[in-house]
Amino acid sequence: MFVAWIRVALVPSLLALGSASLHAQEWREPYPEEAQPERYYSEPAYPEPAYRDPAYREPGYAPDEAPRYVEPAAPVSAPAPAASAPIRRATAPLSADFIAQANQAPMAGIPAKSDKPDPQVLKLQVLLDRVHVSPGVIDGRQGGNLNKAISALQSMHNMPPNGRLGPEIWDLLQVAADRPVLMDYTISDKDVAGPFVPVMPKDYAKMAALPKLAYRDPVELLGEKFHMDENFLRNLNPDADFTVAGTIITVVDVGPNAKAKVAHLVADASTRQLLGYNENWDVVVAYPATIGSADLPSRPAFMRSRRSRRIQNTGTARRSISSRATTTSR
Repeated sequence: MFVAWIRVALVPSLLALGSASLHAQEWREPYPEEAQPERYYSEPAYPEPAYRDPAYREPGYAPDEAPRYVEPAAPVSAPAPAASAPIRRATAPLSADFIAQANQAPMAGIPAKSDKPDPQVLKLQVLLDRVHVSPGVIDGRQGGNLNKAISALQSMHNMPPNGRLGPEIWDLLQVAADRPVLMDYTISDKDVAGPFVPVMPKDYAKMAALPKLAYRDPVELLGEKFHMDENFLRNLNPDADFTVAGTIITVVDVGPNAKAKVAHLVADASTRQLLGYNENWDVVVAYPATIGSADLPSRPAFMRSRRSRRIQNTGTARRSISSRATTTSR
C-alpha cells in the first residue's frame, strides 16, 4: 500500500523532470559555437533611428543630383581713377613781343588804363615785389592792390601814403631795376611730381579728410612760386606743356625773399594788408591779405605788438597805421 502510494506520488514528478531536461537539451546553444553569418558595414549594427537629419549622409554617399555649374566670381576691378581737373589752356595769348616790351618798358609816366595786360604795369608790379611791397598776383593789370603797394612803399620812405604813382616812385624803384623783369625757367621734376588735388572740395569737412591741401596742378604751383596769376602765366606761355619736366617757360623774376627782421605784424582791416615792422616801427614788408569774412568776421579792431601792448586807434604806431582801426597777430 505504502509502495503503491510512493509510485503514485513520485512517478509524475520524475516524468516532469525528464520532460524539462528534454526541453533544455533542445534549446541549448551548440558547442562548439557554430559559425555566425558574416556582417557587412552597409548593414546597420543597431536599429535605424526613427528620425535622421536630412543633411546627414553616410560615408560613400552618392549625391542625388549631378553637380551644378557655378559661375566664377568676377575679377575685382581696379579703383576708379581720381577725378581730373579739366585742362585749362591759354584764353588770350599775349603777343610775341610782349616779353621785350615788358623788359624795356620806360620807368616814367603813368600807364594808360586797359583791360589787357600792360607791359609797363607788369614792370611796375615786379619791381614793387622785389622791394617787398607786394602788389598781389602779378598779371600786368592795374587795381587796388597795386595802389596799396605804392602806399606801403611811400610809408617805408617817410612819404605821405596816398598810393599815387609819380616820378618819386619810379626813382625809388631804380634800385630794383638792375635786371629784366621776365626770365626763362625750366620746369623741374619736383614741379610736376605732385601729389596734386585736381578737384578741391568746397566742403570744409571733405577738405579736412584730405591728406594735404595740395595744388590742383603744376600751373597753380608755378603761379604761387613766381607770384603770378595762373591765366597770365598760361597766356604768357600759350604753347607750353606745364606737366612735362624740362619745358622752358617765361616767368617773372621777383628776386629773393625779404631778409629784414620783422618785430611786429599788423593785419590792417581797413586796407586789407599785412604789414611787417621792425623794432622802430618802420615798415619793412607789406602784403595784401583777406581779413575776416561774413562767415568768420575779424575780431574788434585793435593793434597788438609782440610785447602785447595795445594801441586803440590812437595813431601811436607810425605812418601807415596812423588813425586806423587795425587788428594784429603776434
